[in-house]
Amino acid sequence: MRKLLLFIFFLLACPILAQVVSVTPHTAGLDDNITLIFDASKGNKALAGYNGTIYAHTGVTTSPTNDGWQYVQGNWGTADAPLALTPLGNDQYSLTMNIRTFYGIPQGVNVYKLAFVFRNQDGSIVARAEGNTDIFWELYDPVLNHQPLPPNIEDGINYIDNSTVILSLFAPNKDSVYVKGDFSNWQINANHKMYRTHDGRRYWIELSGLIPQQEYAYQFWIDGYLTVADPLCEKVLDPWNDWEISNVVYPNLKAYPFGQTDGIVSIFQTDQTPYNWVAPTIQNPAKTDLVIYELLIRDFIDDHHYLTLIDSLDYFQRLGINVIELMPITEFEGNKSWGYNPDYMLAPDKYYGTQNHLKAFIDACHQRGISVIMDMVLNHAFGLSPMVQMYWDGSLNQPTNDSPWFNSVGTHDFGTGFDFNHQSYATQNYVERVLNHWIDNYKIDGFRFDLSKGFTQNNTLGNIGAWNAYDVSRVNLWKQYGDMIWAKDADSYLILEHFANNDEETELANYGFMLWGNLNHSFSEASMSWISSSDFGWASYQHRGWSQPHLVSYMESHDEERVMYKTLLYGNGVAGYDTQDFPTALERSALNATFYFSLPGPKMIWQFGELGYDYSINHCADGSNNGGCRTDPKPIRWDYEQEPLRRDLFEVYAKMIHLKKNYAPFKTTNYDIDLGGNTKRITLYHNDFDVNVVGNFDVVAQNDNVYFPYTGWWYDCFTQDSIYISNTYAPLALEAGEYRLYTSQKINQGVTFQAKVLLEGAYNENGMMHTNLNEFIPLTHPYNVAPYNYADNESLSSIPANMVDWVLVEARSGTPSPTGSRSTITVETKAALLLNDGSIVAADGNPLRFENLNNGQAYHFCIRHRNHLDILTSNALNTTANLTYDFTNNINQAFGSLQQKMMTDGFAVMYAGDYTQDGVIQLSDFDAWKVFPAQINLYDLVDGNLDGVVQVTDFDIWVFNKAKIGAVEIGF
Repeated sequence: MRKLLLFIFFLLACPILAQVVSVTPHTAGLDDNITLIFDASKGNKALAGYNGTIYAHTGVTTSPTNDGWQYVQGNWGTADAPLALTPLGNDQYSLTMNIRTFYGIPQGVNVYKLAFVFRNQDGSIVARAEGNTDIFWELYDPVLNHQPLPPNIEDGINYIDNSTVILSLFAPNKDSVYVKGDFSNWQINANHKMYRTHDGRRYWIELSGLIPQQEYAYQFWIDGYLTVADPLCEKVLDPWNDWEISNVVYPNLKAYPFGQTDGIVSIFQTDQTPYNWVAPTIQNPAKTDLVIYELLIRDFIDDHHYLTLIDSLDYFQRLGINVIELMPITEFEGNKSWGYNPDYMLAPDKYYGTQNHLKAFIDACHQRGISVIMDMVLNHAFGLSPMVQMYWDGSLNQPTNDSPWFNSVGTHDFGTGFDFNHQSYATQNYVERVLNHWIDNYKIDGFRFDLSKGFTQNNTLGNIGAWNAYDVSRVNLWKQYGDMIWAKDADSYLILEHFANNDEETELANYGFMLWGNLNHSFSEASMSWISSSDFGWASYQHRGWSQPHLVSYMESHDEERVMYKTLLYGNGVAGYDTQDFPTALERSALNATFYFSLPGPKMIWQFGELGYDYSINHCADGSNNGGCRTDPKPIRWDYEQEPLRRDLFEVYAKMIHLKKNYAPFKTTNYDIDLGGNTKRITLYHNDFDVNVVGNFDVVAQNDNVYFPYTGWWYDCFTQDSIYISNTYAPLALEAGEYRLYTSQKINQGVTFQAKVLLEGAYNENGMMHTNLNEFIPLTHPYNVAPYNYADNESLSSIPANMVDWVLVEARSGTPSPTGSRSTITVETKAALLLNDGSIVAADGNPLRFENLNNGQAYHFCIRHRNHLDILTSNALNTTANLTYDFTNNINQAFGSLQQKMMTDGFAVMYAGDYTQDGVIQLSDFDAWKVFPAQINLYDLVDGNLDGVVQVTDFDIWVFNKAKIGAVEIGF
């Protein structure tokens, strides 16, 4: 073991040692004239700043494996003139020699390294490498093609300048490696034979004269028979699957070099334009506040494109989640996989878009206060991985015994692909490289590690119980990985899919990891009302005996059957109440959600669970269900949003998430639970107020004695009703599936925003507008189309007599920008009614209410109208229960320069005439009007004076406002 540790230390130290001296020419051989440069500021720095003469004490090594000095030059403690260095300034010194002559090396003797220390005349001060070790410089060997790796070069692609790269491949025990590609016309030739380091572990080559910004494809040719791509490249071309990727998702994808090579090829590109991050960092939410949304891009949006995914962020903010977990996005085999069959861990899979598209998505999330974590697959790799192919035993169809990374045979029964050996230093270095890459280059906020229990060399094949048991080597490895990641990013979320025995999970949770907690079965049973197996108490971290709230419990994940599907198919029922009825099944999902989010600790939602997604995990394209279709594409049902009952479920999720994030009792460490029977309870204790959640999970009514912490008034958070409790065990009548969330004090149910605005087109006088458009106004708001794309479905049964039109109201966080680009983030949006006195009210006639604004935060509010210039409050409003704002009393109430018009009677109005909805009143708006300048009895964008008639009066109102530019902060 000691020899192994010394060997590893030498590997780690070599790049540092090489920086103490450098040699010109770099490819020097034994018969060459060289100039050596000694940097006294490097190494142990003993001679840094020294003012006297410095002497070299030097020799050579004549064995590739032994660093003993031969042909030593210099007499210790004397002023040897031939060994005196020439000072160059700034702690730099030089020595020029012919190697063979200087050391007196006879013909026939091989020299592998030059060896040095440096001293003052009497030898009382000696400069060495860091750690006070000798300094070595490897010589080029033209026979074995040996040459030391240049300083500061890491495995993979190293960009030296705009026309030069150095490629380095970690390939122990290989005899020869060539690189071929566009730069060699895909030919194997001597100019592209890679140098081998003396330790035989790496091959490298410098490629120069490259065209800046041009993409070059390349591969490695190993030992005369094997062609592979670079395992550490950041982009690949796939001859079998790239044809499926559209030019919209990945514009101008480089063509595969068919006819010149086969297999996957790597790409490098010098002088790449860097991505300009707006929000490279984010204040990650506390672990107690996490609401994670797990999604598979392929099954979430039709075009599986990062840029389209950005369009979903308004939806996520309405829901209230604060973390998005992307299922694996590193380059995997095929296109339509779940992604757990990875091959190139530094390369984003092109099926979802370009590298900059991914960065734009992460950037957009950060701008909205949403963190992004990756599902990281480092338990295994698959057969197209070059790391697998480089060490492959074709006769046994498994990795060879000398693979630096993989076990020949997996160590546990749940293995898939080919099993990484995480006790190997090569694997550990690879893991560090991969994770640092995503943190540094993509600003990833954390990782969910797939199959983390597999990171062990403890062989338990045939004994799953032994695999589950406490494994000290596995625990220590994960602590090592955690320390490594947290040293780089102290706030990084690290989530393990572990499912080991509780003693092991407890130790890891207390160390700082979060762990997945699968409660799918229990919550499914609760939804279906099979009471005997419906206890979901294991969703509580305290119930497991953990001291830290690091349990990411979930009702659904990508790996579990959908609760709604199971309820509709297998649910319990009686006459008059059947959980298999669709409306009842949705209500049961709301019951589950209320209890789930009430339990303190981080939470996770699987995509569309908040809308009651009811397709089986095994759904097939032909409509059947079959286990063979488990990872097949599933229907994408954004239309669920338009179904009122599913929207009701969404609102329960949003409400519970809002409570969880914004009210201290839902983060408490002091709580108790009673989740075993038909009537279940969660009680949260906190100095602010206490919470009692009760629900009847049976299919028949219950009238049970329910525990309350103390007597007095309690307030139902959902219905706003109150109840007086006269006994701490109070009889409570609950219908089947009924639930209550009681608080000991009334809490603010969101924020009301009461605003007044006036539209120029409808303005009469004295702060009043006409309602001439009233009979043509649609019952559902008109903002569900571009450029607004507002998805909620506020609607009316009839148009109120005093209604002028629909408006759209946005609550925005951040500080608005007067110039440049938008800097605020839309947190929540509502469609509302504009009444003739300028008042804005909700569709039900009550004050407009925002449910997802954070306590103590200030927000700007934007008012949009479909053919008037949109406006933004000039100042931010601090959240209280009731906010008011009047745009009509001064034009400066709108943010920006003269963004409202002052009428002769002293009222400020919104400018009319933005018929194209682009934030500028200009010629294009006239062009839109003149297409049909004479129409009657209609609801139309170019009806600027809102009277139901398109005529010259709409031109007149436009012409006075032409060339009016809206605030850049709110334009589309």
